[in-house]
Amino acid sequence: MKHFANTVQKTIGVIAAAVLTGLVAAPAAFAQQNNVSETGVRNLERLNSCIATKKKADIIFVIDESASLRGHNGGPASDPKNIRVAAVEDLVAQLGKSAADIDADINVKLAGFGEGYRSNPETYGEWTNVSQNPAALDTAISGFENRNNDLYTNYGVALSGALADIAAQPDPDSCRSILFFTDGLLTVPGDSQADIAAREAVCSGDGVVSKARDAGVHLFTVGLIPEGEDSPEQLLRSMAEGSDCAAGQEPNGAFFNAESNPAGLFAAFRSLLPDSASVEHRGDTQSQLTFVLDNSITEVRISSQPEEVVADGTLIPILITPGGQTLELTTPKHTVNGATIETELGASVPGMVDIAMEKTKTDDWAGQWAFGYKTTGEKNTYYSAKMQIFPGLNTVVKELSNTKTVGLSTNDTIHATLVDRHGQPRALDGEASISAQFVPAAGAPVAMGQPQSIINGESVEFALAEVAEPTTGEIVLSTTITTQGIKETPGTELSPVVARYPIVISPAYLPKAPRTVNFAVEEKETTITIPVEGPGRLWVDPAGIKENMTVPDNVGAVNVAAKHDSADSALLLKEGDRGELPITITVDSLRDGPLAFDALVKMMALEDNASGEVSVDMRGSMRAPVNPPVFVAVLIIAILLGILIPLAILYIIKHVTGVLAGTKLHGYSFPITRTPDGAVVREDTGGRVQLDYQSVVLNTTGVTPQPRRVVLAGKEITVGRDLNPFTAAYAVTVDSPAIASSGKQIGEAARLPLALRGNWVLFGNAHDENRGHILVIVDHNISDEELQRISQDITEKVPDFLEKLRPAVPSVVLDATDEQNLAQADPFGDSGTIRSGGVVTHHTGTGGSMDTAGDRNGPYGGSHGLGTQRPQSEIPDTSNPVIKPQDPPLGGARDPFAD
Repeated sequence: MKHFANTVQKTIGVIAAAVLTGLVAAPAAFAQQNNVSETGVRNLERLNSCIATKKKADIIFVIDESASLRGHNGGPASDPKNIRVAAVEDLVAQLGKSAADIDADINVKLAGFGEGYRSNPETYGEWTNVSQNPAALDTAISGFENRNNDLYTNYGVALSGALADIAAQPDPDSCRSILFFTDGLLTVPGDSQADIAAREAVCSGDGVVSKARDAGVHLFTVGLIPEGEDSPEQLLRSMAEGSDCAAGQEPNGAFFNAESNPAGLFAAFRSLLPDSASVEHRGDTQSQLTFVLDNSITEVRISSQPEEVVADGTLIPILITPGGQTLELTTPKHTVNGATIETELGASVPGMVDIAMEKTKTDDWAGQWAFGYKTTGEKNTYYSAKMQIFPGLNTVVKELSNTKTVGLSTNDTIHATLVDRHGQPRALDGEASISAQFVPAAGAPVAMGQPQSIINGESVEFALAEVAEPTTGEIVLSTTITTQGIKETPGTELSPVVARYPIVISPAYLPKAPRTVNFAVEEKETTITIPVEGPGRLWVDPAGIKENMTVPDNVGAVNVAAKHDSADSALLLKEGDRGELPITITVDSLRDGPLAFDALVKMMALEDNASGEVSVDMRGSMRAPVNPPVFVAVLIIAILLGILIPLAILYIIKHVTGVLAGTKLHGYSFPITRTPDGAVVREDTGGRVQLDYQSVVLNTTGVTPQPRRVVLAGKEITVGRDLNPFTAAYAVTVDSPAIASSGKQIGEAARLPLALRGNWVLFGNAHDENRGHILVIVDHNISDEELQRISQDITEKVPDFLEKLRPAVPSVVLDATDEQNLAQADPFGDSGTIRSGGVVTHHTGTGGSMDTAGDRNGPYGGSHGLGTQRPQSEIPDTSNPVIKPQDPPLGGARDPFAD
């Protein structure tokens, strides 16, 4: 392991660059100031667009825990004051703010590495949604102060562990990235040849970097590597953004090289926060950041960091209003010129400040503002500052946002709108121009018409680029904003707002196919589907899929089969028709890790036999269930060693891992009824079941589940567990009778997967077997096509489900005549009215039990019953009693963690 003398002070800036700039585009100035390559900038923009569109991300920090951080074998410490701890704490807090700006769920996980990889929740914390509770990771972060004892830095083991942790996350459609942070060369136990082999393995064709790229997991690397040292810079750069690593796979990350100054660390960090629609300044404390605001701008943020540590009180941040008033920002809140100004001073570096400005609706703050410092000392310190308008400002494309669009064709158009962090169109008083281009995966960019003004808050239309064959690429939109000038003072030009949308564009006469399909494999046989749209014929070419497949280690044989695998079995779709190309994956065993491959979709026109093909990125995660043999082996070994391990420990493991997915959900409920002809209609509208995005998502409130409980549309769902410690946990409705869309029940309640999204539940009516209530569970990213499939699913399944939820046969009430007949019944005669074996018994005697269903099977029963004749198939089986979720299990034992 290589030890470095320089400290880690710039860690904060580099980490922030890797993660936080993924939320907003990074302009050219960002690349120049921080030595980020053009490839790195593009990949940061791609992560930005993913999070802005999908509103969800999983980011894992993999932090070096080697002994060189504190000094080893006489070598100097690279981080003697544990600056990396403050860096990570500040990063998580800022990431939480940025996630809140765009209303995204950003889940963060911590992990450490040296010779091995470690991420156990007891030490490193659970996955945490930092937009809601970033402080939840503080204790885990502070533990890094004492975790600096490893003698090796095994990159491969660390990245493999991180990929497995990401794969175990419940939502395969989330934006995913790894932030890899080290101060040393890749080293492993053994001699120098072992180190060389390990370094070559990381970047090999089937190495861990290749697996990350295949799975669509962005890899950002951070090196604490001063100039002149024998350093890992080249390897770290290649891993993140080099085409010389994982040959054949497009790099999807960025590399950052940290420097040495503790104050400069914070300055670099703050300069790399989200910076679309911003202006930056670097100068000494005699200079000022000036900017012009107009009255269409209602939100502004300013951040500033001195580049070196000075004595307390020697740098006082000031803000100068258009009227010339100077505010010393030493108190938390000010009100001036129609603005509410909130100030947060940094504790680590004197003079560091964050400012949030908000304009009231009626007041006027238009004019030139200035930020700078009042100095009380003689030293002329440098600082870096940034002003940003409308944090979370983004360009949304109607056709590509909030839906899983299959693809586009050359006769389509797209509509782009500039929206604020609340998703509302934003009109501006100054100038705003948007341009669009299609950038093929191979080839030169193609302009999509001329730049257009987007100043009035309305959407603008772009015609798609012409292509001669189905082409994979991305649509890139760039919006440049200049604030409105005041009299002789010109407006301020801001950094561009950039959005990137991956897409496949097809000629109008050929079918459409998607750029990427995300999926999860949780069973040994799983069928996934590629959505497609006509007109034309489509099939999947099976040749070559397994040759380039990325799979977790030790899964054994993997077989892939397509239903439509040749022109003879092609799927035929007319213009506008939508369909699916099923692919079945069969594996010998399940392991946590990425599962990815390219599916070559071939297509042919309906009329002139024109053809084409496109490679669809199939990006999946394989998740291993709880392994019963492992549990059994541990238990047997413990017993053999004489250690009595309570069964409760196994339940604790199950309890800790069995949690609901943390994705924000929408619950939509409505009453249904079954008509005499067996059709299903909504009682509230009288029409058929037809779900739409407006009703299901926009008109409902999103709810983020607690780990083991959520209430959606008034219906409570909790985590359920049975007595078998080896089986997976599940979600279960509190109200019953109910049945899940999969047809699964636990007792009389509905049993659902922990992810919940995309499922629906039918709740029965205890008084009317033809009526019920539907609860539909989705997230904001549900597409119109998925809603249509759910509507059809409800229509088709509800009639049968109502039969399954049919209320028990009502009790029989005997009138006087029945009582008299009962008393006169011959206990042994064939004509008696009493028989045993009935479903509901109210009176018993030597003649058997009275059966409301008219069962003739009692050993002493007569030929006539008091009830109406009922087919044997409709008589409930009471030989195996149903255990409801709230009932104790058979034998009197009870799940100690039952909700």
